[in-house]
Amino acid sequence: MLFASAQNLAEIKGLVEIRESVNSPWRPAVIDQDFGLGAYLRTFDASVELHFGQSVIKLDKNSLLKRLAYYPYSYELIAGNAYVKADDVIFFVDGPLEVNGEVIFSSKEDLKKAAVITGELRVLRRAKAVIVSAGEQISSSAGEIMVAKAYPEFPWYKGLAVVENGIAKVVGFSGKAKIKRDDWQDVSIEDELKIGQSLKTFENSWLEVSFDKSLIRLQANTEIELKEWSSFEDNSSRTVLELKQGKVWAIINNDGQPFEIDTPGLIAGVRGTKFRLDSSDESKPPLIKTFEGNVAGINDVGFVEIEAGKQYDPKTGLQELVLDDLDRANLARDELLGKPKLIVKDLNYYTNDSKVLIVGISDADKIIVNNKEISPKDYRFSIEVDLQYGLNYIEIIAKNNDSSSKAIVKQVIVRVGEN
Repeated sequence: MLFASAQNLAEIKGLVEIRESVNSPWRPAVIDQDFGLGAYLRTFDASVELHFGQSVIKLDKNSLLKRLAYYPYSYELIAGNAYVKADDVIFFVDGPLEVNGEVIFSSKEDLKKAAVITGELRVLRRAKAVIVSAGEQISSSAGEIMVAKAYPEFPWYKGLAVVENGIAKVVGFSGKAKIKRDDWQDVSIEDELKIGQSLKTFENSWLEVSFDKSLIRLQANTEIELKEWSSFEDNSSRTVLELKQGKVWAIINNDGQPFEIDTPGLIAGVRGTKFRLDSSDESKPPLIKTFEGNVAGINDVGFVEIEAGKQYDPKTGLQELVLDDLDRANLARDELLGKPKLIVKDLNYYTNDSKVLIVGISDADKIIVNNKEISPKDYRFSIEVDLQYGLNYIEIIAKNNDSSSKAIVKQVIVRVGEN
């Protein structure tokens, strides 16, 4: 739907309210209603789209937007999130910003941000010209403008239908752990964690929960809640966990889709990596340690990229990674996770035969015997190996395609007789 001059509400999902001015009462908004000069628009557990000409504004849940009277197409996002696709539209963030492209605006208390997806954002300030390009974001706190690399966008603003909500599974634990459905219950292997449910561990305990190809390991005295795990109609997905207390170890293999773990004071956003996130306590700020890939650390100050071999907390900033005993224990555990099982039938040490049959059982994707690769069938494998006179070394390696870990069995056979 296109409108040459009116600014109409084109799509409403849930309860949305509108008022014509600051002194007018709030009323339920309806489709095709005009959003006039000086009007306010607010959402609750809902979203709304505003169309004018070729431009679109989409408000996320729990957002408040004001249309200003200074310019025909000027707005201020007072709270929440807004997606804007437009040319020559003005949004106020401690002053006017001109939108020419796609921009996500976010407003939370005194902090306002704008991330450019496509096109550019022009900062309109006296004696100061700043162009914010695609892949960058601008933030303002106490009137100071800062430009930084933008965190990859999430799909909420696309208005996509949720095709499916994922269910995580408990795949391992040691010690004492509980899952919260209606109330807290003891955990069992294969327990399913659904959106809105929580897991927690206790002293000297740990727990592993699988998200398809990704894995989160809760350390002792840790609690997490699954906030979102949704697949959208364009085949994208988003996963959000809240770390309420404690420490988590994360191995993310999410096919490049956003995976986010939030804890008070810091958000860890990733698309495929291995990292650790600690919540804050009375003496320490929240902490991110990156072991593989890159992690986006986001807080009220802005955005920082934490690459492999680095760690970050809001107090000391970006530092070289320092391993502790907990890191070493998790790295050792990771090696065991990806290591396949391998059982090989024992061979006679001496033989007169020119060949020997290697027989074994494995759950690996492939078996490599003296550099020759075969695939197990129904977990079984066999292969003949030629023998030379004298001492023969035979190495059997079991490997999975998506892991560097491997199981190795070595055997020695002496072929006797005349050469």
